[in-house]
Amino acid sequence: MHPRNPRSNTLPRRLDKFLKDELGWTRPVTHERLHEVRVNGQSLKPCDIVLPTDEVEIAGESLEIGSRDFKTYVFHKPTGIITAHSDPHGRACLDQYSQTWGHACAVGRLDKDTSGLLIITDDGDLTFALMYPEFEVRKRYVIGLPEPLERDDSRVRKLLDGLDLQDGPARALRAELRPEGLAIEIDEGRNRQVRRMCKVAGLPLQTLHREAIGSFELDVEVEQFRELSEDETDELWADVGGRAAIRKRQWGALTERVKKWREQGRPDTRLEDWLEEFGDDRVF
Repeated sequence: MHPRNPRSNTLPRRLDKFLKDELGWTRPVTHERLHEVRVNGQSLKPCDIVLPTDEVEIAGESLEIGSRDFKTYVFHKPTGIITAHSDPHGRACLDQYSQTWGHACAVGRLDKDTSGLLIITDDGDLTFALMYPEFEVRKRYVIGLPEPLERDDSRVRKLLDGLDLQDGPARALRAELRPEGLAIEIDEGRNRQVRRMCKVAGLPLQTLHREAIGSFELDVEVEQFRELSEDETDELWADVGGRAAIRKRQWGALTERVKKWREQGRPDTRLEDWLEEFGDDRVF
């Protein structure tokens, strides 16, 4: 077993998430092969809970829970492609590179005209942590402008003081003048957020490039990728407070779920017993 496999996978999970985590199955694959799956000798629905202590078989073969190694890559997205792994309209997308990372998916999106850093991973917990606003992961973007800005440009101050966008307020946490324009940091990832902030501030954005996520900076050429080392993946986890932060959140969600089900008169006694045996007694 890989010594640094994310430990959050030892928690109970829905069957569909379990199959994605352990085998990389997408929803269509799960739908197609669900008949091959037995948990403690029984067939389950995708929404049913699988415990770490359960015996799972796939087509009659026993599955060792937690044995899968997750892969995480850095990719330098060029302009001209959308951040999707397929497109029904035939637009250029990530499918031309997917033979490299298999079922791994991009963490968040960069629009067609934005270049730069994409994290690609098959670790659903890491994806969630990097995208969820609660963890406030910083992203740094370089805004290309037609001419250099003055240090006291009021438009930069507007970005730092905060702007009202249609979906709520937004502000840059940091701004740095560059010869080519301006670098800013934000800790959100709303749709086309930087472009909309520039429009409201009155900055004539010409190009947009993401050069960093958290403490990780883009270090490969356009259209190139590489797999992250264990230490680099650990650094990404550190940016969200560590794996324990995700485990704590998932544990809280599980305890709230069992309380809700019991209040609704449909308790999951298996899950309740597992949480009581392996968790904090104060939960109940």
